[in-house]
Amino acid sequence: MNKLIIILGWLLSINKKVKLGDIKYMLNEDDMKLKTHISKNDLKWTKEQNKIKKQILKGKYNQELEPPILTRGNVCINGHHRLAILNEVEDPNFKVKVKKIWLLGWSSFYKASKN
Repeated sequence: MNKLIIILGWLLSINKKVKLGDIKYMLNEDDMKLKTHISKNDLKWTKEQNKIKKQILKGKYNQELEPPILTRGNVCINGHHRLAILNEVEDPNFKVKVKKIWLLGWSSFYKASKN
């Protein structure tokens, strides 16, 4: 049932622009507290993510390719690394294109993804 909820949420998602300053992040799954800002120092980086970081820093980020995914409450569930770099180089009022899953709140999505 939980996987069905995730699939339905994904199918009912829409593309939208959201201000960077309105996005929230969960970095610690143990306490599930949300942060309102994320930086590159909050995350571990793979080689592939470092390549993306360099592209963003050079101004070559294409928002159309793989937009970050947010829940209906603007909680990031995919795209933390891209958004961390954008937070470093852009103003909090900068609007970033995201895929927004309207069906699920972040805690529902988190619980469903764990089953």
